[in-house]
Amino acid sequence: LKETFLRFEKVKANNLQGVLQMEDGEYASAVDTFNDSLQAIPGEADSRNLLNLAEAAYTAQIAQLRARAESNQRNLSPEERFQAVADLLKVGSSQLKQGRPDQALESFKAALELDSSNPQVHHYLGLAYLEEKQVQKATVEWRRAVELDPDYAEAHNFLAVAYYFAKEYPLAIRHSDRARELGYPVQPGFLEALRSYR
Repeated sequence: LKETFLRFEKVKANNLQGVLQMEDGEYASAVDTFNDSLQAIPGEADSRNLLNLAEAAYTAQIAQLRARAESNQRNLSPEERFQAVADLLKVGSSQLKQGRPDQALESFKAALELDSSNPQVHHYLGLAYLEEKQVQKATVEWRRAVELDPDYAEAHNFLAVAYYFAKEYPLAIRHSDRARELGYPVQPGFLEALRSYR
């Protein structure tokens, strides 16, 4: 009984947090919060209704961001361009977390149209391509990310893994070593798998 009560209290707190996130225009975060509520108590009606509202607002926000990226691409100030890219990355990241890599790809591609020299955009495109099982495209994006920012540790790590599965072991070792030099916590199992190719 106590456990059930605590779950209901957690759901109430989550739902309040989600409503506040929606008031702040953080619809992607609100969707995540309401999904957490539904994991705690599946089918809970208030959480389901709030999730539906957040998803509708989120969908409208994504459509606005994409339209802004497409129609105003040349007319945006540097600050507006930076903010639009940041918003699209946030939306795309949330879409990835929700298991919607096809939608995430669209968000990241819109961000790429606004700023093709942003290494984060290329890294996130790589993640979305990986989720879509398009490893070669993911590899191209991670390669571009580290070309733009040689100190992008996470991109080096993912590039190392991609090269490992492509049986390009010297490149996998090089990028894994670079990720470690930069302080990225490369998985011990992956390091062990690379050991025999050193």
